[in-house]
Amino acid sequence: MEFADISKLLDVYRKRLLKGEDDRRIIIESIQQVTGITLFEKEIIIKNTLLVIKSDGVVRNELFIYKQKIIETVNTRALKKITDIQ
Repeated sequence: MEFADISKLLDVYRKRLLKGEDDRRIIIESIQQVTGITLFEKEIIIKNTLLVIKSDGVVRNELFIYKQKIIETVNTRALKKITDIQ
């Protein structure tokens, strides 16, 4: 068995273990790690590859400053890949 096959198998297993709530938790942890801002799960909406933040303007402005770093951090840890933050 090749490493590519093992990698695919592990990805399938990982997807079964982690669900959407785990992705939300990972997103919240990533945002907190990068910016120091703590969000609640109700403030996060994931639409396909778009992460929508429902918070006040000051928090969203701070998140947009670190937008690229947040996206990179989330994409390395979460199953659901994020391409943009609104």
